[in-house]
Amino acid sequence: MFGDRVFSGVSVQISLLNMSGKNDEEVLNVVRAVNRQIADDFYPYWGQSAVLRLEGRASAQPDREKPPELRGDAILYLWNKADVPGVIGFHAENNAGLPFGFVFTELADQLDEPYSVTLSHEALELIGDANVNKLAAGPHPADPNRWVMHWYEMCDAVQGETYKVDGVDMSNFVLPPYFTPGEQVGARNDFLGRAHNGRTLQSFGVNPGGYLGFFDPVTGKMETWSAPGDAKAALRLGSKQREGLTRRSVRRANLPQLAVQPDLQSVEAERLRQERQLRDNWAQLRYQILDQFGQVGSADIDTAENLNDLVQRIVDKTKHSARYVETRLREMGPE
Repeated sequence: MFGDRVFSGVSVQISLLNMSGKNDEEVLNVVRAVNRQIADDFYPYWGQSAVLRLEGRASAQPDREKPPELRGDAILYLWNKADVPGVIGFHAENNAGLPFGFVFTELADQLDEPYSVTLSHEALELIGDANVNKLAAGPHPADPNRWVMHWYEMCDAVQGETYKVDGVDMSNFVLPPYFTPGEQVGARNDFLGRAHNGRTLQSFGVNPGGYLGFFDPVTGKMETWSAPGDAKAALRLGSKQREGLTRRSVRRANLPQLAVQPDLQSVEAERLRQERQLRDNWAQLRYQILDQFGQVGSADIDTAENLNDLVQRIVDKTKHSARYVETRLREMGPE
């Protein structure tokens, strides 16, 4: 399977079809930059590799189901007609299980966004989740006390950030610690590590211009989320609603009760049990907390609404990571 070959470190080939009206020489320059990004920036962190290769055209327009130009393991099209309205690009899987993606260059030009950024975005996500079926358990973006299953997307959360490779604009991407609950000491959650309002990207969070997709076991649906008022994040949401999201929903329609929901319920139940345990022993833990975290006052403990609130209050006072604080608190609770 494509995903297995990439994950094992074996480089796979992605066929690229230029049907955009742009000359091949220009596109080759972008392809070279994307290949270097994959090899020099993406592979050292993810251990996944792929090579883009520009192919010749055998037809006048893309054929998602039986592309005659396919020479490798997946296919990406540079296409000037956005057949998913309002969306710059998307990746998905066709009915035969073939990973494919589109970059709509005409729309990218209209929005004054280099198509190279979208090609970089789609290529990395095609590598990271070729068959559009990976999910990672993490907190709901609007309700951290409830867990959902996040899409395993490499660029969505940081899609508003770019950098240059050989003078060509590329997309930022997340790193493996991004998909772990809590913050790991010394870990980086995205490649560029840019700070916004004094804070870098948090696990399962978004930077300006980014968005999240996830399966919510409460609603039983695939959903998307972006920061309130973030207009830039809306540009690619249409792709998930019209193609990727629908395809994910169809792929998982027969599985949530068997594969997704029980796991989420057990994780959530354990989290609630531990939180109740801490709350039930609040008085007992009070002096341990004050002793462990000297900068924290009694008022911080008395007014904390829940475990997450208490953790955040301690983080703000001590500058420890949330993961460190939560681990220390759990160690204080009785077995």
